[in-house]
Amino acid sequence: MEIIFRPLQSKNYLSYVPSIESDTMTVTANPMGMAPLQIITSKFSWNSLRVHRAATRVNRFSKVAVLQDLKPKLILVPRTTGEKDVSELMDELLEAVQSVQSEVLN
Repeated sequence: MEIIFRPLQSKNYLSYVPSIESDTMTVTANPMGMAPLQIITSKFSWNSLRVHRAATRVNRFSKVAVLQDLKPKLILVPRTTGEKDVSELMDELLEAVQSVQSEVLN
């Protein structure tokens, strides 16, 4: 698996160009405003209501979730407050990437 780190500035969302190599995207489940999740949802023409509902559930249960039927696949990671250890979430993320057999994660 290859991992590509590409920062996404919310102020520059119009200039965001998705990586053509990526078969899986991972993003924080922040469904509000012009957050990276909304920018990516718009760029890939995903159903925004479905993504919003999934993000809300991810944050409610504080668990990583995968939307495998989207192209590219989407892995949502719950928001964090910076007050807790996130190593368990990192483990969940890596397990999710492995479970969907991602070749290039963005």
